[in-house]
Amino acid sequence: MPPKVRFDREKIISAAFEIVREKGMEALCARAIAKAAGCSTQPLYHEMGGMEEIREAVMKRAGQYFEQFVEKQALLSPLPYLGSGLAYLRFAQEEKQLFQLLFMRQRSMEEQARAGADATFEFAAGLVAQNLGYSMEDAREFHRQSHVFIHGLAAMLTTGFIAWDEEEIIRLLRHQYRALRLAFETPAEKN
Repeated sequence: MPPKVRFDREKIISAAFEIVREKGMEALCARAIAKAAGCSTQPLYHEMGGMEEIREAVMKRAGQYFEQFVEKQALLSPLPYLGSGLAYLRFAQEEKQLFQLLFMRQRSMEEQARAGADATFEFAAGLVAQNLGYSMEDAREFHRQSHVFIHGLAAMLTTGFIAWDEEEIIRLLRHQYRALRLAFETPAEKN
């Protein structure tokens, strides 16, 4: 009798992640994962415990992928804070399904609490503190306000409302950065 072929968690999660990356979370089902992993649906329940656990693993993998994507591009940039913003926008443009999964869906309060702090948020706030000499509290507030602008651009990119024009986007980001910096350095405007 031939030995049983075992499908490990990693193969199942990788197959599920690629489905979501290409088609979105709506396309994730046991049959699609089994087909992509080259197995029956039984290992999904035996190795993973079911679809909810697979969805959670895909969410975690998507978050890790996003963090690595942003931090790598930011650190390769001669201007890391600008690079982190451009990386966020590139992710929205190049990884539309993952961006929508991570940043453009309804969340329960419980899910928000479980998610905790966004590591890329702290990374970018740290760049602000380092570059501008702000306290971490002020750097977080600066980045929070900057992030509102960047996320708006990202939403427009991922939905096709605007097209990617790197030169124009860099101009917009620099303008917004200068305006926000001026606002923070003017005491009456800071609060």
